Amino acid sequence: MNRPCLIIDDEPSSQNVLKSFIHKIDYLDFLHICNKTLEALEYLKNNFLITYKSLKEMYNSLPKSIFIRVHKSFISNKNKLDYIERNFATINANKIPLGQKHKKKFLEYFNT
Repeated sequence: MNRPCLIIDDEPSSQNVLKSFIHKIDYLDFLHICNKTLEALEYLKNNFLITYKSLKEMYNSLPKSIFIRVHKSFISNKNKLDYIERNFATINANKIPLGQKHKKKFLEYFNT
C-alpha cells in the first residue's frame, strides 16, 4: 500500500549547487517546515532537508488535513504537535512561533 508522500524536485537556484535531486518523503515524517533565508527547511524526524521551493509553494502542495500554517515562516504537521504554550507550539522539543495572523485559525482547529 502506498502511503501519502510529497515529491520534491529541487532545481538549483545558484551556480554553487551542481546537482538537482528528487526526494520522496512520507507526510508522516514531517515535523514542520520553516523558511530561512528564502529556503524552506523541512524538519524530519531525525534530519532536515533544504529545498529551493518557496514556503507558499510547499504549503500549496501539502494536504491541509495534515499541515497547517502557524506563522508566516512556519508550517506544522498537526499530528506531531506536543503542546501549545502562549505564542508557541511545541513539536519534538522544537518551539514553533504562532503568528498573530495564523494563531486564531490554529487555535480554532485544536478547539474543535
